[in-house]
Amino acid sequence: MKTAIRRIKEPARIVADITRPSDGKRVFYVTSQSQPGKLYRVAVMRNRLACGCPASVYTGNCAHRKVCHEKLEAEYAEKHEKEHTRDVVTICIPAPSVSAASHPGDTAIVRRSQQPFSLLK
Repeated sequence: MKTAIRRIKEPARIVADITRPSDGKRVFYVTSQSQPGKLYRVAVMRNRLACGCPASVYTGNCAHRKVCHEKLEAEYAEKHEKEHTRDVVTICIPAPSVSAASHPGDTAIVRRSQQPFSLLK
């Protein structure tokens, strides 16, 4: 009986998060899942993540970009959570009082009322 030996894949993780001095863009170095000791570079280009691994080149999806995307989303959520909690202000404005009519000749009903009315006056 043949037994298949499965290679246990370790999850991809970010080893380094740096900013390029030339243009200020972020670059992540992420471990390979299939090849121990190998790193892949994931660069933030405009609003996209670019990775040079074979999976990303052929399919467009890879675990390296996913890990970096999750980290960027977490940073974004944390940043905006702090901003929103700091800017929350409760403003209480009293409701304006409703008067029946401002002019003696006004006959329009200003608010809902249970009083009977006639359109044939």
